[in-house]
Amino acid sequence: MTAQQPLADDESNRDEKVHVRVGHTLVGKGVFATRRFPECAVIGEIKGELITEPKYSSDYCFDMENGCQLEPAPPFRYVNHCCDPNCEFDWLDDEQEKSLPTPNSRRVFLIALRDIEDHEELTIDYNWPIEEAIQCQCQSPLCRGWIVTIDEL
Repeated sequence: MTAQQPLADDESNRDEKVHVRVGHTLVGKGVFATRRFPECAVIGEIKGELITEPKYSSDYCFDMENGCQLEPAPPFRYVNHCCDPNCEFDWLDDEQEKSLPTPNSRRVFLIALRDIEDHEELTIDYNWPIEEAIQCQCQSPLCRGWIVTIDEL
């Protein structure tokens, strides 16, 4: 049985307006800004299920450390890779919690790495290990050719 816990909704964020939309891209679905975001802006909180099953895997989840993975919910589930990304994930840990991560101790956010224009696709660098690398289709002038961490090229 898979151990899954929904990430806790913070009462103050329930009515928070997310200024993004899911749309079609050359590689499937993607996430697009519905307004301008300045560099360093918090675009939104990544919510979803915290998975503690050691062998769990999906195309969307990412490592939260201590044997936990986050399976993100839409819309941020569909943030695509780019070798020259305009966003990154960052997390905030509650220092009062003893064991990390738990649904109440780690929150993950999508942050703008540069100014982002209205209607622009939001992208991150997946930084996959070499054994999981696939051919990249980001079409950036800085494309590495593979979705892989730059240290393993």
